[in-house]
Parts: sequence; C-alpha cells; structure tokens
Amino acid sequence: DKEDILPGEKWARAIRKAQESSDLVIACLSKSSTSLATWVNRELRAGLVWMAKEHPDGTFLIPVRLDECELPDIEIEDLMFRLPSLQAWDFWDARFYEFWGRAIERKRATLKQH
Repeated sequence: DKEDILPGEKWARAIRKAQESSDLVIACLSKSSTSLATWVNRELRAGLVWMAKEHPDGTFLIPVRLDECELPDIEIEDLMFRLPSLQAWDFWDARFYEFWGRAIERKRATLKQH
C-alpha cells in the first residue's frame, strides 16, 4: 500500500480492487497477525472470501509463517478455511527461497487449468 495507494485515495477500495485483480493469496501469518483485531487479518479475510469464490478448490492460497505461530481455521460467512491442512512455508527456513519459486510456478500452472 505504501507504493501503490496514493495520498487521498480510499484505502479500503484500493485494497479490494487489488484483491479482485489477483490470482493468488499469499497469507503471511505471525503471532500478532492471527489476532482477530488486526488490519492484516481483515485484509486476509476479504482476500480469502474473494478468492474462494473464484477458486473453491483452494488452489489460490499459499500460507507463509513469519514466526512460530499456529495456522488458524478461519470461518467467514459459510466458508471455512482450514489453513492447518495446507503446507505452510516458514520464512526463516534457509530453504525458503529455494522452494518459493517452485511453489509459485506450481500454483500458476494449476490456476491456468481453471
């Protein structure tokens, strides 16, 4: 948001527009971001709802843990996102960047099939 949302723009509208033009949600999670009261959590929830409607099989989501946090189940409306059932990437792992490109390419190939 520091780069693409200009001063005076409506922040929530710009975030929603960016989410709607995305093919993939990279959920960056930490102990503090998994709290229900954070803006990060609100953005994640909005992105998940949008992407779940576009890709109900879950091909749109890659969870990344920024610290040693639990991956939460997130219930939104009638949708349940079971993040613990997904393989998460640990940002502090020395192999993070090695596998990151492969994960993105695999998701991209899956999305092209839809």
